[in-house]
Amino acid sequence: MFVGEYNHQIDDKGRIRIPTKFKHELGDNPFIIQGANKCITVYPRELADVILKDVFGGAKFNDKNMNAEKAKLMSKASFGEEDKQGRITLPQALLKYAEIDYSSSITTVGAYDHIQIWEKNAWKKFSEGDNAGERFDEIKESD
Repeated sequence: MFVGEYNHQIDDKGRIRIPTKFKHELGDNPFIIQGANKCITVYPRELADVILKDVFGGAKFNDKNMNAEKAKLMSKASFGEEDKQGRITLPQALLKYAEIDYSSSITTVGAYDHIQIWEKNAWKKFSEGDNAGERFDEIKESD
């Protein structure tokens, strides 16, 4: 389970160090994809396979809208490969989407079954806004 919040930097080549507490659970070659609310989402590869099959598996082959959205989403995605210094490179398209540049501080957040990577100020605004955390019971009851 991924929990916690960690602040760190991105280097001038778009590389970050995944917090040690998250590395083991993510495993090798985690799946990196566009998340909601201008964040980058990182899943363990095995879980990503399950989620994507669930989302896209029932789509009709000739559904042009689904195929277009699938192509847009997957074209920005990648599998993280750790370099010798323990860093992974985030895709440029995802950095642009999340409004992260090389001078940004970033926040990596545990989100139960995945992690999210945010531009630090965007995370602060998101996490403190809209009665942060108070809506959980309301959302849970609507399921």
